[in-house]
Amino acid sequence: MTEFQETALSLLAPSPTNPRKSFADLEGLAESIKAQGVMQPILIRPWPDDYPTPDGSDRRPAYEIVAGERRYRASLLAGLETIPTLTRDLNTRQVLEAQIVENLQRRDVTELEEAEGYQLMMRDHGYSADELADKVGRSRAYIYGRLKLTALCAEARQFYRDGKLDASRALLIARIPVPALQVQAAQEIIREGHFEGPMSARQAATCIQNRYMLDLAKAPFDRAAHYVIAVEAGLGGKGPLGLVTCVECPKRTGNDPEAYPGIHPDVCTDPNCYADKRAAHLAQAAARAREGGHKVITGEAAKKIAPHGIYGPTAGNYVALDEKDYYGGHYQTARKAIEGHDVQIVMLEDHRKGTLVPMVAKQDLSEALKAAGIKPSKSNRDPRELVREKARKAEKKFRRALFDAHHAATRTQLNAATTTKPALSRDDLALIARQFFAARGGETSKILARMYVPDAPPRGPGDSEYQDEDYRRCRRLTEMIEEADAPQLMLLLLDLALVSTLDVPTYGDDIATPAPLVAAAERAGLDVDRIRALMTPQAGVAISAPTPPQAAPAGEYSAPTFEAGQRVRIRPGACWDDGTPINADDTPGTIQGAAGGDGYDVLFNNGTRRHYLPAIALEHDAPETPSTPPQAAPAGDEPAQTQKAKTAARAKQAAPARAVKPTKPKAQAAGAARKPKEKAKTSGRVTAAGGKGSPADELPQYRCPNTMDMLEGAV
Repeated sequence: MTEFQETALSLLAPSPTNPRKSFADLEGLAESIKAQGVMQPILIRPWPDDYPTPDGSDRRPAYEIVAGERRYRASLLAGLETIPTLTRDLNTRQVLEAQIVENLQRRDVTELEEAEGYQLMMRDHGYSADELADKVGRSRAYIYGRLKLTALCAEARQFYRDGKLDASRALLIARIPVPALQVQAAQEIIREGHFEGPMSARQAATCIQNRYMLDLAKAPFDRAAHYVIAVEAGLGGKGPLGLVTCVECPKRTGNDPEAYPGIHPDVCTDPNCYADKRAAHLAQAAARAREGGHKVITGEAAKKIAPHGIYGPTAGNYVALDEKDYYGGHYQTARKAIEGHDVQIVMLEDHRKGTLVPMVAKQDLSEALKAAGIKPSKSNRDPRELVREKARKAEKKFRRALFDAHHAATRTQLNAATTTKPALSRDDLALIARQFFAARGGETSKILARMYVPDAPPRGPGDSEYQDEDYRRCRRLTEMIEEADAPQLMLLLLDLALVSTLDVPTYGDDIATPAPLVAAAERAGLDVDRIRALMTPQAGVAISAPTPPQAAPAGEYSAPTFEAGQRVRIRPGACWDDGTPINADDTPGTIQGAAGGDGYDVLFNNGTRRHYLPAIALEHDAPETPSTPPQAAPAGDEPAQTQKAKTAARAKQAAPARAVKPTKPKAQAAGAARKPKEKAKTSGRVTAAGGKGSPADELPQYRCPNTMDMLEGAV
């Protein structure tokens, strides 16, 4: 029987079985009710006799709200006195079905509320998972998946309700059967205050799998054995404490596959019980070893010898008897190598695995090896591997020499590129270089940073102790990318592309020089075979590095070097990297320090500070006096002589400080025409007409720094 009526709000009370515990946007619904009233009646039934009086109420209500509690709460906020209702005579099972089917399929019902509803119907009203699946139109696995959320402890549920955990992460935590460990895992996943925020679902799954779900196949104890545990670990098995084996335990994933879909069946979800069984097994093994007359080292004493566990054949001053190594040129265990010779066996605990490992002192092993006719070796490595390692080191050294030679050759070629402009703009090149450098691994980044920033910048006030010299070099190189010109960026990009070829892998025998490095070197005009020959050790011949770039010929200007505190001035006619003249007077200044690979930070006497000036644009405050100063033309000279003197004076004004005499433009042009290949012979720098035998008055004219001459002293 269904009855429609207006019912006073004071006669109603929420249902104790309603799975919904949170109601969103009640204020908005209350405003709508104020304006339009309640458009749909709520479903109620008479308050059952077996229900207690609600908490906080001094009298029993007349009706229980079966469906529509959110409208009821919003009506209270709106100040209504009555609400339209439909009254039906329903039993508790029918009420639960209505609440599950109607309420739990709403979008605003949380996964935990849904799970609690399913739990209530199965626990208190005899529903099976299959019956629930039919009622709500879901699969049996879906029902079990939701029910697993009810395994969350109260504190973990509160994390979920507060929005700190979503359903996927909460379900991972619910698989941990120990409440204290659930809270610990939840706090690790939430990571309050961590700069990266909470763990992702994948990170959370990995964390719980590695820290809270243990592979029983790797357990040091017998999974079918009974261990009497002194401290209760909450086994929850079928028998008394200590009599539940891992095979029977309900906290083994294989015994509850519905709760652990996709998890290997032989996994323990109770780390506390696992640790107790491992400790019990270790104690039994230690007792047996002592009975056998062996020395046993466990606990803190074992951790001092092997603080991170026993990896490989040695631990401290001990050698594992059953780990293979090279003894007498054969790959075998120490036990086999000294077979037939007595040694004192020491049982050392591997606290990482919870096992006792038979060891022997190194001194005792050495004496036993001698007795067995085996000469002890300082290195127990495979002799063939030593040969391969030597070859890898030689190849690695050669690759670095070839890389450095390619860098120098490319730099020289870029110096000569005075007419051809790069296809990409400087900003485009900087973008590529910045992204390329950021994508490089730690070791390759360090190689380039040490090349371009040989002197590590000092530690700043905001730098931590973990920001070492290489970190500061890399940071400075990143800053230099923003300051570099287009040719410098092109050089850096080539280095970035080739630096990864310097590593010689250890996982194979093929250590041939990578084709990209060889091809780049050949394009740069390098003799690859000659560089390899220089790097190959020969009898009585010392290994030397490839021939470095030669100093500039006499009369040709190269970038000077300065030290902090030296007095300098800007050289007349100096230009920026793009060819723009550097506007400055002749005010002297003081070097404050290096700025980038080829420049300096200068503080001038007039208070102006230039944080970067290319080295080639600077000269010492007291420049060298030219060895043969130009003479004044005598009176009565021919007009041609007067013109020559004027030309020489103009050339002197634009020439570098170390130039002796200006160039004859006509003679230089004629010489260049006669010797078109002279430029390549001098690393891209213009040579005086006539070559080395040119007269002193035919030296090269000054070249602006936009030709990349400044890089000659940078690397």
